Amino acid sequence: MTRPRRGSLRWRGVASLVGIGALLVTGCRGGDPADEAATTSTIAAATSTTAAFDPAQPRTATGANSNPRDERIGPPANNRPSDGSLAEGSCFNEFLEPRGEALVHRIQGADCAKAHDGEVFAVLLVESPTGAAFPGESEIGKLAAGRCLARFEAFVGKDYATSTLRMATLRPTGTTWAAGDRTVVCSLYDEDLRPLVGTARSSAR
Repeated sequence: MTRPRRGSLRWRGVASLVGIGALLVTGCRGGDPADEAATTSTIAAATSTTAAFDPAQPRTATGANSNPRDERIGPPANNRPSDGSLAEGSCFNEFLEPRGEALVHRIQGADCAKAHDGEVFAVLLVESPTGAAFPGESEIGKLAAGRCLARFEAFVGKDYATSTLRMATLRPTGTTWAAGDRTVVCSLYDEDLRPLVGTARSSAR
């Protein structure tokens, strides 16, 4: 009786293992492209819903707290009276805070080195005596914008017309003017309402 050669047996064993491996791979794939597409889309959907959202942080004008920006605010620190908390060179975030049934705008100081909504580049006083009549919303808006625009290039290091930064103003309203408010706060923010990181002073942005 002739015994099989060891080489022949070894080859048959390898061939058998390869065949089993192929069956296992085919079984794992499922053999159906539709199944593969469904699995891929499920994974993609699961991944897209894992974006971080911190309910403890308020949504700001540009999303500086890593949450989506609050579109109800618009440009930060704009067309409202100053609360006296902002100085030249200070950075800030703005958010809406519930007060009873209303929402009020709140401005909070922020570290310029970290993400923030805006930066103050000038704080000015309107030259008008106490008791003078309020010039009106349109006139005070033009006055504030003109005074702030004159200070923009010196702070940023670039002409406003070619800058990627935009300007906002806090200025008196009729009510605060009657109470003696004459403060104009000039601030800047990113034209696409994206958070700023680092000071814009001498940035030539």
